Amino acid sequence: MWVGVGGADRALAAGEVVAKVVPVGVAQMTAVDWARSAAYHRPVGGKALTAKESSAVLADGQGADVATVVAGKSFLFALFGSDAHLAAARVWTRQAGQPITVTALPRYELGNALRFAVFRKVIGPADALQSLAAFETDLQSEYLRLVRCDWEAVMAEAARWSERSTTGGASIV
Repeated sequence: MWVGVGGADRALAAGEVVAKVVPVGVAQMTAVDWARSAAYHRPVGGKALTAKESSAVLADGQGADVATVVAGKSFLFALFGSDAHLAAARVWTRQAGQPITVTALPRYELGNALRFAVFRKVIGPADALQSLAAFETDLQSEYLRLVRCDWEAVMAEAARWSERSTTGGASIV
């Protein structure tokens, strides 16, 4: 679940904050009118994916959803991929009124999820291309802000969370 408005965003699991991302070196975020973004004005072809279809597209190889932090693939797929959560994503962006911070990982995962949706024949290639074009337009228009992160530090923190939630904090290595 994504929450947060402003310079710091939080990811929640079972109501507990499990991640907090504060972009380092990013200028103070300015207000944006998401209703003018490419995500809102791209053609939406066919029917919206159901929650079940969207979950299948976003599931990893084992069939379990991959956790997302801030603007992860689930949020981006809802906003740009027209799944059952499109309306909720639009409401959230309008309420936030600020650019959304993304990293290279969810950017890649959005493209991958759209290609997988085409492969599964739940959307057409033209729909996927329009979604990717809208994402890139919103990136260039600064509705989305791409930031770099220290992936070594991210993975170390992910390992710490994993240890805490699976072994009660005891390291097994």
